[in-house]
Amino acid sequence: MRTIVVQGGTDGIGRAVAEASLDRGDRVVVLGRDVEKAARMRDHARSVDAEERLQVVVDDLSSIAANRRAVEQISHLTQRVDALVLCARHYSTWRRESVDGLESTFALFYLSRYLLLHGLTPLLRRSAAPVVVDVAGSPGTLAAISWDDLQLRHGYDGQRALMQGGAANDLLVTAFAADHDRHGVAAVLVDPGMVSSSFSGEYDDVTAAQIRTMQRLGRPTAEAATPVLDLLERPPTAPISALARGTAVPTTRLATIDPPSAARLAAVTERLLDTAGRESAWV
Repeated sequence: MRTIVVQGGTDGIGRAVAEASLDRGDRVVVLGRDVEKAARMRDHARSVDAEERLQVVVDDLSSIAANRRAVEQISHLTQRVDALVLCARHYSTWRRESVDGLESTFALFYLSRYLLLHGLTPLLRRSAAPVVVDVAGSPGTLAAISWDDLQLRHGYDGQRALMQGGAANDLLVTAFAADHDRHGVAAVLVDPGMVSSSFSGEYDDVTAAQIRTMQRLGRPTAEAATPVLDLLERPPTAPISALARGTAVPTTRLATIDPPSAARLAAVTERLLDTAGRESAWV
């Protein structure tokens, strides 16, 4: 029995992956913050007689402490993780801060994934064919990273925060793949394209109208989840690879697969975590 951990597994593509994995007989650990959505996941598990194979961790993953708690809980639940699927994201038209004083998109879309990926690497290494799937959306450019203002205190824009988060995820996976000789865990960047999900977020009227259009035109989440499920069934062996709408994309064509920038962001992130709790230390 495989053990699949799905961050953001109570909604959207994450939920579709989690439910399908339960249906296939896997053990699934779902991470999410919404109690009602978590209850719906448990209802699905009961409907397929999989209650014993589902664990739901409900917490606010924009919090550094919550991610560390999640890693600890998962480490007590299982001795091995075969796949880590990273999906959580929450859009905000207005700048919000996490409990740690970090810009909310940075905290959830990037930092949560950083903490879970590195925190669960020891369990992933125990799998015969481990894989990390980072569902981050369209690849951006290195220019999307505001190195001098990662918390976007100046000139915040929701789309700007989203683009920075996407580019940061590419750099996260790039840095992780650079250490493949040590951990042996394959990592895949996935751009699912336009998907008819709930688009978790807080929107102004203009953006909300755009979201409704995307929901009307986007693919069903179950369809968008299929390439992810295929990766779980047949994990790649390459340290890093990428998919766009189910089709392989050479990583050499992605500007954000940039090892020096990836190492720079990793170092900045570690300094931020080392000084968490001191407002003057935020980047």
